Amino acid sequence: MNYIKSINHITINTVDIEKSLWFYEKILGLPKLDYIDMDDHKLFYFDLGNGIRLELIEYQHKIAFANQHQQVGAYRHICFETDNMYELTSKLTENDISIIKQPSFVEKLGYYTMLIQDPNLVEIEFFSKTLKGK
Repeated sequence: MNYIKSINHITINTVDIEKSLWFYEKILGLPKLDYIDMDDHKLFYFDLGNGIRLELIEYQHKIAFANQHQQVGAYRHICFETDNMYELTSKLTENDISIIKQPSFVEKLGYYTMLIQDPNLVEIEFFSKTLKGK
């Protein structure tokens, strides 16, 4: 029996909530949903589509940050699909967002991919079936 119905949300502990809100709303264009003050931390939600939410957390007391992208058994990245890799790449570049891997076609996967880092140093992959706009 499959006990998993769907993904409800993905959570990111933020380093800088203002930069994070700007990045996800203004750069990636995600619709802002709820804001909940939990006393010792604040939750900010964005709509990822299909009932899935992105949850950004701002803790009242800053937590220690450790980059775990390469550790075995650790979270690696989120992957978002885009319809316009070319336009997205331009917008990221114009706003000095760190692009780790420029868009390139991955033949074995059959689509284009790009890797970036958000303001929290969270690795994000974008994939698209075409570059569009180029």
